[in-house]
Amino acid sequence: MWYYNKGDYNRLNDLIQSTEWSFIEQEPINTVCETFHAKLLDILHMCIPSKLVTVRPNDKPWYNSAIRRKSRKRDRQKQIAIRANNTNNWKIYKQLRNKVNNMKKHVRTDFFPTTWNLMSVISGLPILVNIGKLLKC
Repeated sequence: MWYYNKGDYNRLNDLIQSTEWSFIEQEPINTVCETFHAKLLDILHMCIPSKLVTVRPNDKPWYNSAIRRKSRKRDRQKQIAIRANNTNNWKIYKQLRNKVNNMKKHVRTDFFPTTWNLMSVISGLPILVNIGKLLKC
């Protein structure tokens, strides 16, 4: 993911202007394309910050990192409660379980109206196009 709003565009322009582009006229088109792409990406990496993002295709569209973090904490607490078999540990686990379930419920209810409104603004047509994607939720 690129952070375009944090890019140093003055440096980017300077690097593009100072880069040797004469290979474009001399080499075969396939080689030119590969070399151009590599050089441009190198320049962009120097001037625009980026980070690696993990895409989880099997997750629900509303499932975010806060829920994921709280779910891991809940699961760790469950393992502790099973091993210790202590009522206090079970109480903590149940509180975390309820917290995760409430987070899921609230995020899901906020996600769908926002998504429907966005889709109706974008398409302007009845919203049947992306219903299959939303029904997976």
